Amino acid sequence: MSIVNILLCSLILLICVTEGQGQGQWNFGNPLGPWIVCDIACRANRTACRATCLWHWGPCSKECGGGTQSPVETRTMGACGTCDKPSGPRACNTQCCAVSCRWGSWSGWARCSRNCGGGTQTRSRGYSRHASCGGSSCAGPSSQSRSCNTDCCPVHCSLGSWGRYGSCSRNCGGGIQIRAKSVATHSSCGGSGCSGLSTQPQTCNTQCCPRHCQWSSWTEFNSCSVSCGSGNQSRSRSVVVSALCGGSSCTGDTSDTRVCNTDCCPVHCSWGSWGRYGSCSQHCGGGIQTRSRSVAVRSSCGGSGCSGSSTQSQTCNTQCCPVHCSWGSWGRYGSCSQHCGGGIQTRSRSVAVRSSCGGSGCSGSSTQSQTCNSQCCPVHCSWESWGRYGSCSRNCGGGTQTRFRSVAVRSSCGGSGCSGSSTQSQRCNSQCCPVHCSWGSWGRYGSCSRNCGGGTQTRSRSVAVRSSCGGSGCTGSSTQPQTCNTQCCPVNCQWSSWTEFNSCSVSCGGGTQSRSRSVAVSTFRGGNSCAGDPRDTRVCNTLPCPIHCTWENWTQWDECNVTCGGGIQERKRQVAIEAMHGGIGCSGFTSESRSCNDICCPVACEWDVWASWGECSKSCGAGSHERRRNVLVEESCGGETCAGNATQVQLCNDVCCPLDCKWTEWTGWDRCSTTCGGGTQSRKREVATQAFCQGLPCTGATNETRKCSLNCCPVDCVMSEWSEWGSCSATCGTHGYKTRTRNITRESQCGGQTCSNELVQTSTCNRECLNGGNVTTTECFCKAGWAGTCCETDVKECQANLHNCDVHADCINTFGGFHCICKEGYTGDGITCLNINECNASTTCHTKATCTDNQGSYTCTCDDGYTGDGQSCNDTDECSAAQNDCDISATCQNTEGSYTCTCNAGYTGNGTSCQNLNECDFDMNDCDQNADCVDRPGSFTCICIDGYSGNGTVCTDINECKASPSPCHSKATCTNTDGRYQCYCNDGFMGDGTNCTGKLKS
Repeated sequence: MSIVNILLCSLILLICVTEGQGQGQWNFGNPLGPWIVCDIACRANRTACRATCLWHWGPCSKECGGGTQSPVETRTMGACGTCDKPSGPRACNTQCCAVSCRWGSWSGWARCSRNCGGGTQTRSRGYSRHASCGGSSCAGPSSQSRSCNTDCCPVHCSLGSWGRYGSCSRNCGGGIQIRAKSVATHSSCGGSGCSGLSTQPQTCNTQCCPRHCQWSSWTEFNSCSVSCGSGNQSRSRSVVVSALCGGSSCTGDTSDTRVCNTDCCPVHCSWGSWGRYGSCSQHCGGGIQTRSRSVAVRSSCGGSGCSGSSTQSQTCNTQCCPVHCSWGSWGRYGSCSQHCGGGIQTRSRSVAVRSSCGGSGCSGSSTQSQTCNSQCCPVHCSWESWGRYGSCSRNCGGGTQTRFRSVAVRSSCGGSGCSGSSTQSQRCNSQCCPVHCSWGSWGRYGSCSRNCGGGTQTRSRSVAVRSSCGGSGCTGSSTQPQTCNTQCCPVNCQWSSWTEFNSCSVSCGGGTQSRSRSVAVSTFRGGNSCAGDPRDTRVCNTLPCPIHCTWENWTQWDECNVTCGGGIQERKRQVAIEAMHGGIGCSGFTSESRSCNDICCPVACEWDVWASWGECSKSCGAGSHERRRNVLVEESCGGETCAGNATQVQLCNDVCCPLDCKWTEWTGWDRCSTTCGGGTQSRKREVATQAFCQGLPCTGATNETRKCSLNCCPVDCVMSEWSEWGSCSATCGTHGYKTRTRNITRESQCGGQTCSNELVQTSTCNRECLNGGNVTTTECFCKAGWAGTCCETDVKECQANLHNCDVHADCINTFGGFHCICKEGYTGDGITCLNINECNASTTCHTKATCTDNQGSYTCTCDDGYTGDGQSCNDTDECSAAQNDCDISATCQNTEGSYTCTCNAGYTGNGTSCQNLNECDFDMNDCDQNADCVDRPGSFTCICIDGYSGNGTVCTDINECKASPSPCHSKATCTNTDGRYQCYCNDGFMGDGTNCTGKLKS
């Protein structure tokens, strides 16, 4: 631009500013925008210029990262002016905001580069956010490394070869010499130690040293082989030190024997075995039998004699002898079981001799009965139970009913008659007669429950006559409803509730969503309409849409930070597009690392100091012990190895070891010195190894002796001669015996010959039966009437029931027999006894009595209609003694030996059975037509019905209206009729006549 133009523009600007200050018409616009060229024409038309708007840009919404600003008007445009103010906002401060770098978390440490001897391991971290727009960078490295597995690597121990054996520790008797091997490689850093021995001993100069034999002292003599009869006892000695390796042997015997206990031995007496028992002295009832024994060995040399008896007895045949049963005489008859009407009386007999020991029992009964007191017993009259009551004479208002009873047992044989009446009456149906309920008239309907839409109104009624005395109640309800005001009511319009807003039309950047409602209740019958719209809309999701983060590509790997031992190298990347408006951020790190140069670095081996010497391998006889050292630092990765051994060995405890003395095994036992009666035998042993170098000497004897052949020598048995025969055991019978005995004077011993078992001999004697009995080899057979072992006892046939007498005969015992005699009332020879029928002969019975034959006697019984003992009989008055069967409603008349029965008036029947005659049913009464006929046993009764009075045969009407008090209500009128009356409520009252209320009749 030329200088002229510049000056010209400056002049024009000055003029515009001057004019504008006077008129207020300048506009600088946006401070950041260009100056507005002033219209020179404004000087000519100031009114139009004054009408131009003035404006400027407002503040920006953000300081960075892109905001917006809107135009702000400071003067409005005139009617004819112009305005260049923009219509909307514009972007501002679009430069990016500063973002500082941020590290992510460290990763885990990587695996160590070596297992032992020292390695390295690394970890890394990446950017969780990169610096941008001038933000500060992240401080610190993106990776870290550290040393690891610094422990030395284990070296295992190994041994070298064996050396030569050293010199022997002894010249003879066995010594020790040792060889050793050293450690070729010592263990270190936890390596395993050397296994196996580092020293090895062996025996040498094992030839024995010469030793002379030595005896021990003699032992004491042992106990004698026998306590008497001459025995042996011995003593012994043994070699304490045996000759060995050319040493001199011991001379002499190992045992010494002498005789002992030469006195004779005592022999004690002993019995032989018992012999068998002899025969019994009795066949039954208890006898005696005996056995005996003799001395088997007699005492000698001070031995004790035999104790106890040479004989022994026991009871035998203890079973009792048979005894037969026999009856005693009959006793008197006892008292009669009844005082009258025929009873029983009994007599009895008891057993005189009871059967025992298999004897026969008594035959026949122990009791005997007969009839007694056969005269009739007095029977007293008794009533049957009352019958049921008959029907009532009236259904209500009070009537009568009757019940009856009849004679159950009529009196006889002088018994008392029945007391009381045979009829019984009671009142019935005394309840009042029923009155039925009746309703009054309905009242008017009440007001309606609703003005519209249908309501209800009700009317009611009350009871005019109430039920009483069981009358039926009123049926139906006391109220009656009906519908009213059934015309429809007006209904106003009603909206339903709003629905939920539907989903937005877009997910971001601003959209719309809406909701709706509908008419729930429509207007009806002039109701109000619904106000408002059925739909509603609003703006939604106005936030800007998100932008997601993206990465640039990775850079190349950096160089490794070390040359050996394991290092780290790294590569990087940056964010290409940052996440905005809620977009997803970039995942992962901005840097990445990895291990490199993993080869190990060389390390030289180093020894630790020597340890102390260990324990000796032996306590004596030359052992060895060693000491060790460990590798302090193991060689690795080509470093130098350790020089020298890890183990050193040297000898120790080379003094000789003590050796204890040892015996050889015992030899077998020598042959016994005797074959029986007790001898001795011995055995030997020697020292196998002598004690050496202060070892323990051998203890005990070299010889050992024991007893043998202890079995006794055989001795034969010797017996005495037989003794004289003893006395006989019985004076008679078949069981007498006598015995003789012999003894053993010396028992057999030790397998010698034994004696015979027969030490007792038995023989029979005095075999004889008394009273003519026959003797056999086993028993006496006695004649009839005799018993016992020797037939010496008389048999009591009567007492023992061993007779054949008739049951109606008496048995009389005689010496050696019995005699039978028939009892009174029987005839015969006693063996057979027959009954005598006294009724066929002359008796003492009365002419009005009957004779009855009994076994051994007879009985007189008075005929029916007579009383007495049978020998004297009198006529019985059955009517006065109540011994008849006439009905209670009949009359009894006595006759000779009998009686007659006639029914009383009002009854019918045969006299023994009389039934009541019902005069009411058969029109056999004179009751009035207004009376009830009530039948009674033997008669009838007339009772006037309600409403009538009289004696029943004549009944007249009762005027109840004249009674006091009146049966009707005070507001009612009483009207008398034939046999009854009626009550009517007066005008103006309502009711049943007995009850009248003041409510007017409708």
